[in-house]
Amino acid sequence: MKKLGKSYKTNVGFGLHYGWSITGPIGSEMKVDVSFIGHNVTLASTLETVSKNYGVKILFTGEFYNYLTDET
Repeated sequence: MKKLGKSYKTNVGFGLHYGWSITGPIGSEMKVDVSFIGHNVTLASTLETVSKNYGVKILFTGEFYNYLTDET
């Protein structure tokens, strides 16, 4: 990473939640992206934001936790 320097570091947070959302295309004839909307998407986004306040990389809800296996 010559352009950014040796001291450059990334800081990524994740908010994980399990639930439904509405998916649909958004854009123009030149470019189309997929967008997800709904309460559950907003909750996951909020968790990602709040992860910075707690100084952690990942926050997840009980709904997400319930879908994890014992091994995970």
